Amino acid sequence: MREIAVRLEKSFSVEMLRADLDRVGNDFWAPVIEEHAGKNWVGAALRSRDGSPVTLDVGESYRDTPLLASLPYMGEVLGFFECSLQRARLLALLPGAAIGEHTDDEDTEHKREVRLHIPVVTNDKAEFYVSGTSIPMNPGQLWYVDVSMPHKVHNFGGSARVHVVIDCLVNNWLMERLKAPAQRICVDLAEQAIPTNATIG
Repeated sequence: MREIAVRLEKSFSVEMLRADLDRVGNDFWAPVIEEHAGKNWVGAALRSRDGSPVTLDVGESYRDTPLLASLPYMGEVLGFFECSLQRARLLALLPGAAIGEHTDDEDTEHKREVRLHIPVVTNDKAEFYVSGTSIPMNPGQLWYVDVSMPHKVHNFGGSARVHVVIDCLVNNWLMERLKAPAQRICVDLAEQAIPTNATIG
């Protein structure tokens, strides 16, 4: 069995997350990867490689953006993590948009990253699949998702699906929380014939 997603014990205030989301103006949103979902998948950076809120790609190092400084609760959320934070973004999948199945593997031999999700707003027709398994992420929850596995997202609902998405480096603090989660989701690799490399712990 392979662990593909973990819901951590920590959760965050949905009301306060949404209050900060309402403060993000239209000028802060930029297309994420247009070949995936065109202009219907947009993001606003809380931490980026150059400190700009509209820079969403990968870099060698990252710093807080002015947008984060204007969102008090988002700053508190990022301050919870006692590990090295890399990119941190608000990612919005607009109604009717879909991101095709793909894998993300930005880890290197010396740099171990994981991706965490905190849903802010969603709907029952917005679904995230990893290895063909739906991950039931609800607003305010904190999830680790193994994005080195095939995954896809669609939003067939009538409202945007918005997550805080945080890339961070694994350390002992984070490993302890991943080993004692509120929920684990695993798949049988023998049935799915998926490669077994790049597992956690």
